[in-house]
Amino acid sequence: MDATGRQQIRLRAVAKSSLTPMQTLIETCERKLNDIQVRCDELPSMFEAAQSELELLDDTDHLTDNLKINILKAKFNELTSRS
Repeated sequence: MDATGRQQIRLRAVAKSSLTPMQTLIETCERKLNDIQVRCDELPSMFEAAQSELELLDDTDHLTDNLKINILKAKFNELTSRS
């Protein structure tokens, strides 16, 4: 085999060796995004249930907590829309 053929074999090997880590990263990120999506979807209802109970027990303003949840959801939506 000539030098060009050996170079092409090396380039192919480099490309193939990069494939597995990339596949793993994509699969891991997809799972993580799905987990985050589920948690992000459940968070407001969990918060609302707890907030309703807390408002019955005290007169603390929980508006900042609600704002934090909305900011978190907005950031998550921004990240997933980039994909």
